[in-house]
Amino acid sequence: MADYKEMIGTIEVPPNTGVEGFVHALKSILKKSRVQHVEIDARGQVKYRRFIINGEDDGGPNNNFGVDFKSLNPYFIVRNSRIIEFMPPGELAAPVVLGLMFERSSRDQMHPLSFVTGAASVLWEWYRFTTGHIVEERNSLFGLKVLYDRQVPDTALLLCAGYGKDAEFIDTQVSYKVEMPVYQTPTTDVEELP
Repeated sequence: MADYKEMIGTIEVPPNTGVEGFVHALKSILKKSRVQHVEIDARGQVKYRRFIINGEDDGGPNNNFGVDFKSLNPYFIVRNSRIIEFMPPGELAAPVVLGLMFERSSRDQMHPLSFVTGAASVLWEWYRFTTGHIVEERNSLFGLKVLYDRQVPDTALLLCAGYGKDAEFIDTQVSYKVEMPVYQTPTTDVEELP
């Protein structure tokens, strides 16, 4: 008779992978034998309990089975969609450019799903500089989620769109890309002359 050992593990689901990240983690866990309990919490952790036979694979360091979420990161999904470079004429205010992006996706009969930008995006500075308005909530804009990825340039803003209004971000078919200008915040330092 085999000796079983209880093993408890946790998989951290990256916040920018959404529901698909949780589904991916659950599939990875449920592929293993003798899983007894799975628990999902609001912080993005999937905890599980399973029994293993002595000498059996315990899931690697941190018992996470080496679950790879790279294929669910925003950059990967955008990279696998058709990217349309969008260059509005002149220096327009951020809301005007965003409105033109929405109009283009509508003309193409696509439904906007999400925005994607760099981890240290200039989006909010561009918006503030061109409108004088400071956006407090930085996780959404015009009713769409804003996803951040360090693989995306900080000056790039992509409006990701799919075929149906109920589509998920992972269903992105087209990404409308605009390069945002970089504005320098004026300094109030005074230099003393000798």
